Amino acid sequence: MILIKKWQQYLQEILFEPAGMRESVFTDGAFPEQGVAHGYQYAQNNWQEYDYGEYPTFCASGNGGAWSSAEELLRYEEALEQHRLLNPEYTRLARSIFQSPNWSAPDGPQTGFDWFVRPLCGWNSVGHTGDQGGFRVDYVYFPGQNIFCVCLSNG
Repeated sequence: MILIKKWQQYLQEILFEPAGMRESVFTDGAFPEQGVAHGYQYAQNNWQEYDYGEYPTFCASGNGGAWSSAEELLRYEEALEQHRLLNPEYTRLARSIFQSPNWSAPDGPQTGFDWFVRPLCGWNSVGHTGDQGGFRVDYVYFPGQNIFCVCLSNG
């Protein structure tokens, strides 16, 4: 018998549960419908709601389907640093610039397994950005300083 799990359930089990992220979810459909602030834009001399539902978007669990809070993203970062999600070698590789053997662009790469790896404010940093349906995240961690900064916004 083959047991098939939804991608979202699998990610919930291997990422969010070990990190103690009890409120965060992976979705594959319309979300969130309640419990969030809404983004607005000024158009036609009026403020109009402009986020999920009004904003052109897509429902994709692998790209934009993760929903969390600043507090729970800190738990995710702590779980990465404590190697509860990946072993130390994979964490190091993920947070190091990866240059494939056939790299041909004039500028070198700036990512390590989808993390941006670069100096920021004079310190080494790893981070990621994203937006979905009017919601946005800017996530940066300074490993040498043990500083985590995340901005969650809408609009």
